[in-house]
Amino acid sequence: MSSAAAERVLELHRADMTAAHAVVAGPIDRDGGAGAGARDGGRYRVGGVSGDERGRAGTSGDVGVGVLNGGMAIRPARANIDPVSPEPPIPDEGLVIRDEDWYGKELTDTAKYTRYSFLDTDWTEVVNEGAVFDECTFAGVRFNASRHTGAAFTNCTFKRCTFFDTRFTDCKLVGSLFQQCTYTLFEVSGGDWSFVGLPGADLRQVTFDGTRMREVDLTAARLEQATVTGCDLSGAMLHGAKLIGADLRGSELSSLDPLTVEFKGATITLEQAATIATTMGWNVG
Repeated sequence: MSSAAAERVLELHRADMTAAHAVVAGPIDRDGGAGAGARDGGRYRVGGVSGDERGRAGTSGDVGVGVLNGGMAIRPARANIDPVSPEPPIPDEGLVIRDEDWYGKELTDTAKYTRYSFLDTDWTEVVNEGAVFDECTFAGVRFNASRHTGAAFTNCTFKRCTFFDTRFTDCKLVGSLFQQCTYTLFEVSGGDWSFVGLPGADLRQVTFDGTRMREVDLTAARLEQATVTGCDLSGAMLHGAKLIGADLRGSELSSLDPLTVEFKGATITLEQAATIATTMGWNVG
């Protein structure tokens, strides 16, 4: 091999190493997600490298997944955004309700919707008493001043929705996912929110009281000054969550790792403090 060819090989190797390190160490850009970001032709740019460049940058075929030279995948933390497309999922193209005004509409337990998509619909002051929604999509829906009692929203997707002065009482939202929504004067009382996805959600000053929230995903969620009392958080994903000033009294906190959350000024009971100390390996007594 000539000296020029050898030098060229070394240059290519250095470029590949630099690109691979950029993929692993660089920021993960998501359009509209937690943190600054941008898209490149519908693909995430990871560390400044687009999906089209992943072959020479050392990334895998999965969008937004970096790979070290040794082949170990470095998966980014979940964020409050659909990792595939900015558009909401449409379960059934024939069941789309778009741009309708449901202001003040009354829904009862006779209302049942399966695989419907509600797009840019106004649900302001809707009174929902027991309606059932399963595998539905709500995108750009305004739930302002709406009241939901004994209703079910199971395995649904809520994307870019507005929850202002919204209340859920004894509702079932098992398996639903919230993305890029806003929550102001948001209150949840009772009900079952197990397996709900709220990663990266801005839940500052919201209220969850007496709610079953087993294995809820609150990764990197903001819960400053929130009230999360008497809730079952067994198996909850809380890595990177901010609980500063939150009221957590009476909630099940065995999944809380104080080394991975911010909790300055949070309020807990002595029993909860003992539980947390035990999970850290302390002998309490």
